[in-house]
Amino acid sequence: MIEDFLAHLRDSRYSESTVAISRQWLEHFLSRHPGPPGQLKPPDITRYHQSLQWEPGPSGKLYSENTVNQAIGVLRSYFRWCIEQGHLKTCPAAHIVTRRPPTKERVYLTPSQARTVLDAPDLNTPLGLRDRAALGLIIEQQASPAALARLDLADFQPDTGALLLKGRKRRIVSLGAGLQADLERYIRLGRQGYAQPGEQALLVSRSGKRMSTQAFRVMLNGYCQRADVPRPSFSS
Repeated sequence: MIEDFLAHLRDSRYSESTVAISRQWLEHFLSRHPGPPGQLKPPDITRYHQSLQWEPGPSGKLYSENTVNQAIGVLRSYFRWCIEQGHLKTCPAAHIVTRRPPTKERVYLTPSQARTVLDAPDLNTPLGLRDRAALGLIIEQQASPAALARLDLADFQPDTGALLLKGRKRRIVSLGAGLQADLERYIRLGRQGYAQPGEQALLVSRSGKRMSTQAFRVMLNGYCQRADVPRPSFSS
């Protein structure tokens, strides 16, 4: 039944990351409640909700409130689909109350801090040119690691200085002259020597393939630690 629900998400044009997260939480829930949906009662969902709040996850740490809310949100979506398909009459998670965690204060680097971070990559190397461009997008445009990982070569228009960022929302940004020059220099002197034939990604790894979101997070954390500055916030 899970596979049918995941197929429904794909047919509804949800992203593969949403499908993967849904699979993860549904399998986690069914490992504790393996029976059919029709046998579920509200107390079962209450106990599961409490277990997410009180029991450590695979990392050994308690789940964050956002993560708990994400798990319950997946269950509610699944139960709504089960009701539409006739497998349930009512949602067993309807009584669960989740609250929005307090918004974290956004972190912006001062001009001095930003310059320290941007000066850190070695511009005599292809990977240093890539890192300088990526850091510029994070600092100047608040691009998230996920948005950087989705960037394709075709998303950058050198003639206009426009870049399509595909984060939580798609947005077209106009790059400053310095950042545009960094990107053009990376494409000309860095990417050309590393990218695998046919690779569409704008920012590529040492192996010449698309970098992952986690790889960008590691890169950013490393440069921020080296410069002794906080990690800046993202908006996309």
